[in-house]
Amino acid sequence: MAENASEHVSEVVENELRELELYARNLTDEQIANPQVSIDLFSTVREKNTYNNMSITSLDGTCYTKDGNQVNVAHREYFQKALAGKSNISYLLPSKNDGTHVNVYAVPIIRNDQVVAVLWASVKTENFFESLGLSGFEDYGRIFLINDEGTLISERNMTDDSYNFFEFISETGTPNEDSLNAMKQDFAAGTDGYQQFCYSNQKIYMYYTNMRVDDWWLLIRIPKATLWTFVAPQVNVVLAVSAVLAVIASIDFVMLYLHVKKVNNKIRKNAYMDNITEGKNDLYLKYNLASYLNGESQFALVSLEVVNLNGLVNVLGIQTVYQMICSLYKKLEEKMGLGEVVVHSYFGEFKLLLKYTTVESLLKRIEQIDAVEAKMDFIMGVYPIESADVDYEDMCSYTNVAKGNLLPDCRYGIYTKELHKKEVEQVQLEESIKEGIAKQEFKAWFQPKYAMDGKNIIGAEALVRWYKEDKIIGPYVFIPLCEANGLIREIDCLVLEDVCRNLQQWLREGKNPVPISVNLSRNYLDEPDFIHRLENIIAVYQVPRHFIEFEVTESAMVGNEKKLKETIDALHNRGFKILLDDFGVGYSSIKTISDLHFDTVKIDKSFVDGIGQEQWDNIIQYTINLSKELNMKIVAEGVETKEQYEFLVKCGCDIFQGYYFDKPMDEPSFSALLCNVTTHV
Repeated sequence: MAENASEHVSEVVENELRELELYARNLTDEQIANPQVSIDLFSTVREKNTYNNMSITSLDGTCYTKDGNQVNVAHREYFQKALAGKSNISYLLPSKNDGTHVNVYAVPIIRNDQVVAVLWASVKTENFFESLGLSGFEDYGRIFLINDEGTLISERNMTDDSYNFFEFISETGTPNEDSLNAMKQDFAAGTDGYQQFCYSNQKIYMYYTNMRVDDWWLLIRIPKATLWTFVAPQVNVVLAVSAVLAVIASIDFVMLYLHVKKVNNKIRKNAYMDNITEGKNDLYLKYNLASYLNGESQFALVSLEVVNLNGLVNVLGIQTVYQMICSLYKKLEEKMGLGEVVVHSYFGEFKLLLKYTTVESLLKRIEQIDAVEAKMDFIMGVYPIESADVDYEDMCSYTNVAKGNLLPDCRYGIYTKELHKKEVEQVQLEESIKEGIAKQEFKAWFQPKYAMDGKNIIGAEALVRWYKEDKIIGPYVFIPLCEANGLIREIDCLVLEDVCRNLQQWLREGKNPVPISVNLSRNYLDEPDFIHRLENIIAVYQVPRHFIEFEVTESAMVGNEKKLKETIDALHNRGFKILLDDFGVGYSSIKTISDLHFDTVKIDKSFVDGIGQEQWDNIIQYTINLSKELNMKIVAEGVETKEQYEFLVKCGCDIFQGYYFDKPMDEPSFSALLCNVTTHV
């Protein structure tokens, strides 16, 4: 019974932290930057979850309560843990606002793999204990939640934040010393158990069980007299009526068993109930999966995940989204047949256990489920269960693999061993890239840019190559993954540093370097103080700023114009020129580009490939003419033939880059070309 209660408490806490993490992901940059203004955002959430306070806290610990008071929580342990990237819940402590005793949930607010603020919500201690659903246990004894150092986390009536169970037991007398030491040893080993203690001239038993939440332990204090109260009537009857011992003992045992079973079922029901839908939760499926699986039917585990929740919450509000999730749960439940089940796993994700006979029949079921709700977009990962011996956690990871490898415009995917192999290879590649970044294995190659005469080098673009052991790996192998996981920022920095190192060396050798353009990933735009980071790299090598240019891809502009304009203006103010790369791939107009104050536009290779076709010839001529009217230079990328070059010259293109002139080359080869540059640019 205690273990069921422990599972339930862990589930409640984990669900609360998941919901806070969702709120943290949905916060806008403006809300994070103005925590005082954002207080009103949380009124509905506070009411639903009976939170005492809820607030965004800046990195220095400053935050505002619902009453508008400014407080600082920098020294609080929950804040420091969240600042380190760990979602957590505090032990019992006094509120900084009004001194009320509270427990505090705290989660990091993460942008581009960096913690930029902390979101926390406090619950009054008197409400917190009730929210954990432990009422059914109190018929048997007093319940405590403590950490492995004995510090009190929660108890129904206690509001002493200095209470420590270990210290309290030690002060009650020496007879408890051996029991307390044994209990501490169990805590250190993570082992459940019980010990007998003396308290107020009576013996009590303390049962303790480890929990999934941080270093929490659940304790039940049962006085020996309470145990005797349960046992004494049975003993007296047995002693008085020995002739009917077997009958009475059997009846009494059944009554006791039924009572225990009733309480246990109540706790299990609470542990297995989802807070949002009031239906079954993930814990139910985990511990009851074996009872569904049998040799007569094949089963598949399906993870259905709503993918547009962020937008729905922002537009409709959290309460409406809760109602939509409940509605979706009921619709899915109606689709379940005999021996099948659906559970709400966490906010916006459902797990379905479906029977099937053939792959075709399984796909038909999936397509039916795909059509149950038009107001929500969702994706599904399907794992055909091969054996009941597979761990539930592994099954869930297989469904995630299927979701992570969906084909374009497809809402569901089926797990295969090939997908798993691909996933493993991606993980191995990511680890290898991280190792390569640490060892600075990523170096700059250079593709020259030529003037209109096609002879004079007037610049170059820095392109990345990975020097892995005895191989040189091209960017197509690692760039897509790095753009997805944010490692591209570190690679951009390594390339910039290598470029600066080479420029410094060329200047020392008396060569005449040309401006080198370095790619600037979109990931950088959301990173605080990234310009300062770039400036620091350039300052180390004391490279004049006119030798460094930055290229931004057109795709970085989509939905990001305001932030991008601020970035470009800041770089211009520091003496850098900005180039727009891959123009023509996206949907930007020349007018939009002009408003953003780009210095140079690079026409994408796909435009150049179309030269010779009237439509493309007209587009290129128009683009060049308009760019010149807006005082922007034009670079043509991917020039591969003499005909392309001559047409672009005729159109008035300023700068040329492509295989017709030079392929990308390593530093020694490019350095040799610089010997032909006669003047500083």
